[in-house]
Amino acid sequence: MASGSTSVHSVEELEPLLAASKINLPNLLPEVQCILFADDYASEDTMLMEVTEEMISQLENGATLSVRGTTEDSAVLCTESATFEVKLREVSNALLVSPDVKTAACLDSAAPRTVTEKHIQYTHGGFLELRPLVPRCARAKHLLEEAPFTGLEFEFETEIGKKFTLEELLETVQSSRQELRQYLATTINTCEIDGKIRLLPHSYVHKLTERVLGWAAANSLSWESIPDYEASSALLELEPESVMRDFFWPKFSETIGDTLRLLPDAIARTYAAVYLSAGDKTRCDQFQDWWRKTVPSVLSVDFREELLYGLAYKTEKETPAAYIYLAVEDLPTEPDKRFRRLFQERKKWPKDELVAYLSGTLTGSDTVEKLLTKFTKTITMDGNAFLISLSLI
Repeated sequence: MASGSTSVHSVEELEPLLAASKINLPNLLPEVQCILFADDYASEDTMLMEVTEEMISQLENGATLSVRGTTEDSAVLCTESATFEVKLREVSNALLVSPDVKTAACLDSAAPRTVTEKHIQYTHGGFLELRPLVPRCARAKHLLEEAPFTGLEFEFETEIGKKFTLEELLETVQSSRQELRQYLATTINTCEIDGKIRLLPHSYVHKLTERVLGWAAANSLSWESIPDYEASSALLELEPESVMRDFFWPKFSETIGDTLRLLPDAIARTYAAVYLSAGDKTRCDQFQDWWRKTVPSVLSVDFREELLYGLAYKTEKETPAAYIYLAVEDLPTEPDKRFRRLFQERKKWPKDELVAYLSGTLTGSDTVEKLLTKFTKTITMDGNAFLISLSLI
């Protein structure tokens, strides 16, 4: 390999050298590229990063790639819709970086034979590899807990912590914008109020439900047919419009024509979350008795244990049996850590109950079945199928 100050061979000098090397000249493309180190060669100024064709297309259309997190975090790169772990991958041969070396597809096979100079700007012994990563959104919940929204009447009575916009959350939360929005909309209870993302505690959601049901009863309306505009207008003095429009109605009702039908199971689960989150353990018989007395009878929701999936689980051998509060949003996001925690809590799980705790752990081409195959094994006890951890076998 030549240096920038070395003269390039002429065509006349090159042909005898190729012949002496037993290289069949007619088989070569006419342009010979002589590689030299550039005069401004500087291998420490850049890093190579592996990207997908989709990323290249997005960048060409004006999109950006963002590195997110704090100085204590390992590097994470985010597109608009995906999150990647960044790892340095070393290679045995040096990678040469040149802005103008041509590939065979770019050379004219009919051109006259020439010798051209091509300059190496950088060399590297490795590159940054991107691996699909489950977005680390749990930090968003911790940040939002500094200033939960508990109602307009409490906004100015007590000192509350910092409030965050979506952009401010993205400064430290290791997640793409799209994935963080999805987390805020589905995994935890949040709403944008006056430009800030606010966490809505279970107790506040319970109060919202009581107000909606109370208004419906006072106006002799069925929970199965609530006029959207009238209900939102009536509650406007008590609750921010965005809370009803963007949070409560989408999450706890379905639209049927011009009316809203409440979702009894979703509402009953909110009542259960308030009760169970008050303590780590609740006796099953006491909880079911509380359910019968507290969940609005007008909704006609009989207790079923699947309503607690992803929220609490039943102890295996304890007498009397108890429910342990374990909310899916409080579990680690990484699949290996998620499974480790779940099997620390309980040595065997019914499949449906375990699957409810896998929300937010899939990346790329992963599926729930792939995760179960990787981390669990099926056993049968007393005619019932359970999943146990492979690491405990």
